[in-house]
Amino acid sequence: MANNDGMQPGPTLASPSTTELTFNSSSSELIFLFNWAKDLALSYVMTGTPNTIPCYEAALPGRGSFCLRDWEHMAPGAHFLGLDLENITMMKAFAKTATPEFDYVPAWHIDYYGKIWERAHQVPTIFDAIWASYQQYLWTGNTEWIQDAVLYEYYTNAVTCYLARHDNAIPNNGIADAPGEDGWENTCTYNETSEDHFREAADGIGMQYQGFRSYAEILKARGNVDDYNIWMAKANDILHMFRTDFWEGSTYYRGRRSLIDYSAGYGKENSFLMLQTLITEPGRKSEDYLDFIWDNCSNDNIEAKSY
Repeated sequence: MANNDGMQPGPTLASPSTTELTFNSSSSELIFLFNWAKDLALSYVMTGTPNTIPCYEAALPGRGSFCLRDWEHMAPGAHFLGLDLENITMMKAFAKTATPEFDYVPAWHIDYYGKIWERAHQVPTIFDAIWASYQQYLWTGNTEWIQDAVLYEYYTNAVTCYLARHDNAIPNNGIADAPGEDGWENTCTYNETSEDHFREAADGIGMQYQGFRSYAEILKARGNVDDYNIWMAKANDILHMFRTDFWEGSTYYRGRRSLIDYSAGYGKENSFLMLQTLITEPGRKSEDYLDFIWDNCSNDNIEAKSY
């Protein structure tokens, strides 16, 4: 049942979550909206409810679970709401499910009790998880994000074993790919409405670039400078490849079906996440592409709009 504001109410908690986060402004309306949004977000925290793990709902309301993709871009906001325990607990829950049996692909949804609720495979999530985790390390200073055995095994497997098993659709070019199926359950892009049959997409490539960079930084923070240099060089190779191969001459391609079959145009996440992952060239090329996104994003679906 929806509130008057159209939002679904959060679950009933054993005890409400709190945060010290405040916002000051000369605008009383902005203060009201900030407090409304903060309280609504905290109403989805499940920590303290009997038999649940420390977590919050990161999915469309009512699913009773948290989704890997949604957690990845909700985690920074959750940090500022004081939900650091929830963030690391949720990421550990995902990391434990990325086993060889499932080609190192983690679960898509996990329920509040820490059980697998659904499996799916979207290439960007694999590397986005490393990037999101490293950002949490930077925000919190909690070395568990880089030292915990379960998390570190996930990061390492993602850039090695996972990649080895998902570099087949466009074989052995060092970019994670998917078979080119439509739909959202086994795809190389976050665009869940794509009909492009892409095997490699710009958002997946961008997340792999940031995932490799984050893995390199994690290695350096653990004292492994030699491997830091190796993985940062691999990340820079991805950046150079994209800026060379995916530049059409006047705009960026957003995906490819083979090494000679590319598509440009607007593709929601496989367009705008190029900019968020910093794989486009700074300056006029990126500025023009940002204008192009702005002119085409008004009809995005809810998943795309959530960014």
